[in-house]
Amino acid sequence: MLSLLLVVALAAQGPAKAEGKPMPSTPTVEAAQDARFAAILKADVAYLEAALDPSLTYQHSTGVAQDKTAFIAAIRDRVFQYKVLDVVERHVRRFGSVAVITGVIHLQVLRDGQTTDSRARFTDVYEWRSGRFIQIAWQNTRIP
Repeated sequence: MLSLLLVVALAAQGPAKAEGKPMPSTPTVEAAQDARFAAILKADVAYLEAALDPSLTYQHSTGVAQDKTAFIAAIRDRVFQYKVLDVVERHVRRFGSVAVITGVIHLQVLRDGQTTDSRARFTDVYEWRSGRFIQIAWQNTRIP
């Protein structure tokens, strides 16, 4: 009986609050991702410098793995020229100050004179830091 009363009392208090500062409802992590995609399309390396964590891991659907420096250099030097980055499906989960976005993306990329048009499943990880979401990891796998 005592256990039942404890469960009822805890339920009446509502959900437990996360420790630390709560993430605000705006700007959203979806908006951060959309802004990052827009910066990639425009080759806006200044924005990317601020929006990407120094320890970024960026895994392309081709199997190429890059750190922040290599990824930004590839965008700046137009090694990868992104023509389309459209989110087809997006799901967000939050864990404290970290947000994980999974979904499907449609992308067109010009590389070595050849345009690749594909869809891929992705995992995109952000951390809320200093009043904004910073990307810390990206991985995508081409959908056959």
